[in-house]
Amino acid sequence: MAKQDTKTELIGKGVSQYQLITPPNNLKNKVRPLRARPGQPIIDPVAAAEREMQKLAPQFSLWMEDDINRLKKAWVEFETKHSSDEPVTADSIDTLFRISHDIKGQAGTYGLPYAATVASSLCLITENEGALSRVPFSLIEQHVNAISAIFREADKPHGKKLAFALTEELSKAVHSFLSKEL
Repeated sequence: MAKQDTKTELIGKGVSQYQLITPPNNLKNKVRPLRARPGQPIIDPVAAAEREMQKLAPQFSLWMEDDINRLKKAWVEFETKHSSDEPVTADSIDTLFRISHDIKGQAGTYGLPYAATVASSLCLITENEGALSRVPFSLIEQHVNAISAIFREADKPHGKKLAFALTEELSKAVHSFLSKEL
């Protein structure tokens, strides 16, 4: 049996603690360099993919900023629509859910795992139809603001500490809210 290089690491504390499992990357063992034609140079597909990712990396920040701006705009539209006591429906919150779901899936790749965790939490409260009409708008707004703050402060010395604190507090709030609802 082949040696397993799976790594596990505990992230966070309290109710927001989770185990990060990094499986072994055996792709290089399975993908062989290719020769397009006899006499042509050998092409390493994994190395080529890694070079392409490096070329894209400077765009990650711009893409994340675009997603955050979309999320803020969706929040303002949602809040405006429902400040007139219009009932919250699954359709009216769908845009917030979809954008937060995008951020949840992409933020880790962009180097913002805490933003991914907060976006995941926002998905959780916006996908729960039973609790949907009772979700405090302030809790949704806090998630939107936290994702924005985590992105804005990511490169600053206190950024990771702030991201952790925001994630921890929002996790507690969501856990408390959902435990009352379910």
